[in-house]
Amino acid sequence: MKQNSPRPLAEALKGDALFVGVAAALVLTGIVLALTLVRSPWQERAWRADTSRIKHLERLANTIDCYRLRRGALPGTLNDLIGFQSDKPNQGTICRSVKPIFDAKSLDQICQGCGYRGLTADRYEICADFEADMSDVEFGRGRSARERVPGTRDWRHKPGRACFKLEPKA
Repeated sequence: MKQNSPRPLAEALKGDALFVGVAAALVLTGIVLALTLVRSPWQERAWRADTSRIKHLERLANTIDCYRLRRGALPGTLNDLIGFQSDKPNQGTICRSVKPIFDAKSLDQICQGCGYRGLTADRYEICADFEADMSDVEFGRGRSARERVPGTRDWRHKPGRACFKLEPKA
């Protein structure tokens, strides 16, 4: 009866090395795939900051729209919005969501360094600084709750300063 001789050490290590190599390649592929599908911590922070900024811009635009509806003209500056309250909050759908801006500090918190200028009697521009690339986002919807971005307007932008030409809603 002949006994099986043990494999030489070099053969045994060659098989193990192949297994380790394949396993390492699979792990590396998984990491690369995860990094392309999930935002990095820096991208996530930028995304959240821009989402918050857009919520504030939406509030500011709604306040400007209500101001235009109630006063018949766009505000000359953003400071004209301080203390503005819709005297008839139940008239006009845009004015229902308007919360008053009580003071300059509140305006600064909402605006966060944004810019405003009237372009015509019925058009204005709001500019703000952004960190994330949201040039291909559908506002008001998203692929998942994590991707959902607030707003009823088109706030698509690239990183840096972006300006939005808007018309008052009624």
